[in-house]
Amino acid sequence: MVYALKALKITWQHEKNWLLLSVLNSLALGLIPIATVWVLQKVINSVMLLIQTTTNNYVIPLTWLIIQFFLTIIHSALQEFQIYLDRKTEERLEITLQQKVLNKVVSVSAFYFDIPDFYNRLERISGNVGGRFLNPVRGMITILKEVVTVTTIFSYLFSIHWSLSALSILAAIPILIIQRRVGLKQYLHVFYNTSLSREVQYIQFMLRDRSTSKEIRLFRLGDYFISKWKHKSKDLLDQSLKLLRKGQIFTILGEGISAFFYLLAALIIIFLIKNHSLTVGEFVAVGHAVQNTQTSINNIAKRFGAFKEETLYIRDYFDFMNYKHENDNNLPGNEKFPNPLQLGITFKDVSFTYVNSDVKILKDISLHINPGEKIAIVGENGSGKTTFVKCLSGLYPLTKGQIFFDNIEIRSIKESELFKNITVVFQDFIKYPYSVKENIEIGDVYHTGNIDNIIEDVSVKSGVHDFISKFPKGYETKLGRILGDGEDISGGQWQKIALARSLFKDGEIFILDEPTASLDPLAELAIFEKFDLLTKNKTTFFISHRMASAKIADRILVFKDGEIVETGNHEELMNLNGEYFTLFKIQAKWYEDNTLNQSDTLKSI
Repeated sequence: MVYALKALKITWQHEKNWLLLSVLNSLALGLIPIATVWVLQKVINSVMLLIQTTTNNYVIPLTWLIIQFFLTIIHSALQEFQIYLDRKTEERLEITLQQKVLNKVVSVSAFYFDIPDFYNRLERISGNVGGRFLNPVRGMITILKEVVTVTTIFSYLFSIHWSLSALSILAAIPILIIQRRVGLKQYLHVFYNTSLSREVQYIQFMLRDRSTSKEIRLFRLGDYFISKWKHKSKDLLDQSLKLLRKGQIFTILGEGISAFFYLLAALIIIFLIKNHSLTVGEFVAVGHAVQNTQTSINNIAKRFGAFKEETLYIRDYFDFMNYKHENDNNLPGNEKFPNPLQLGITFKDVSFTYVNSDVKILKDISLHINPGEKIAIVGENGSGKTTFVKCLSGLYPLTKGQIFFDNIEIRSIKESELFKNITVVFQDFIKYPYSVKENIEIGDVYHTGNIDNIIEDVSVKSGVHDFISKFPKGYETKLGRILGDGEDISGGQWQKIALARSLFKDGEIFILDEPTASLDPLAELAIFEKFDLLTKNKTTFFISHRMASAKIADRILVFKDGEIVETGNHEELMNLNGEYFTLFKIQAKWYEDNTLNQSDTLKSI
């Protein structure tokens, strides 16, 4: 009930007018049944009087029939008005609540997306949260309406015979217990099957999505994933049907109980007629009143029974909004980012461990980077390179240690300031299905002023302008075919778009994760020749698997098993004859062997 009241409070804050109108409308609807019963009695009695006497006065029965007609119209109009109010409010509340959910999603640290529990909570509140949130409030209003109906009809039935009211009350008790139990089972079904449901949806997404279609066909994965989807969907269906069968049994039991109590009421009515206590009009009206009473009581019982299920979903919403993992040690900072950097960046004993893992991805990293220094980060896969830059950029909270920008610790800096001054191009950057221009200006959506010249400038620097200028619509060309007919461009061209996007942002710190991974050798060479221009006056970090590209850096950090095992420029590290020397020689030998093999192949043709 606590969460139902919370839902009522939020609904009042955002949809006060709807709530007031709904209450007034429900009060009017609650009075319709007793008015209908009373008018029905008058109609029948006036008709019987007309039949039993010689008078030809049709005015009285006709008047009651007209009143009955208007009551029917009014009842229908009030119901339709309530449906409109509910739909409008539900959709408005859905937008309000989903916006809060999305704000929560984009505000948490990136490491939350490595936590399955976070995803499961998000999944449970992703669909129709407005409707679920509004259901308890609607339930309260419905109960108010039915209480008005029951109270007025009880008074009428009690005036006929006290036992009719007593039977109606007794009928409600088992219905309330049944509905409460069914509601709890339905929620538990959703709760325990969230992961399974997510997997079924994910497989469907893979089979339908354009980006995964090529690999699924080339690896002949269609039948494999369809079989997996069918098996897991069947498990989900079996559990749903099992729950449905139990619910149907309880529903039949409830209907049986209602029918039994109606039978008892009918016997009482027959007894009263036998003793001439009722007129014909009263007999019909009482039967109608008993049915209305049982219907209203059943509705009240169902609403009370459903409160448990509905408030559990609302609890999920509040739990998600208040969700904070114990590893999240970031506090909201309020310091400005020191732009430009005067002293540089300092790591002090920085360590990082993923959630629910004891393995240290970064181990006691300590180093200092000078302002404007170009840092290359190399090492084998899984050595901690990308985790290092994610910690540096504030995406991952530190498990241990500190990072300073000049003398300001990273957790003291306002998050918006930090992200404004750090630009990262990850290898798995987003390919937005919008125009070229929008793809680039997404790098800084808060940029003001004339941006066309800046977009063209960064496009020329990154190599985007060379291929975009060939499109008929130029920078207004849509990319991809997800949202309509657009131009399909290569992975290397997309990477140039991502590079232009990062240059448009113009951050103080520039981080490139495999900046040339999708480029051919000539395009890669062109980028590196422009490297000083691209990173002018910026402190730059770039991760690379191509050891030769590290030569252009002022300093190279060699990662292995989460530690920096070597640091220096290319010549210094080669002279050490250590890890970097080994990696460089292995890669150089691969290139030499590959070149020789290509030459031998050409000679043999």
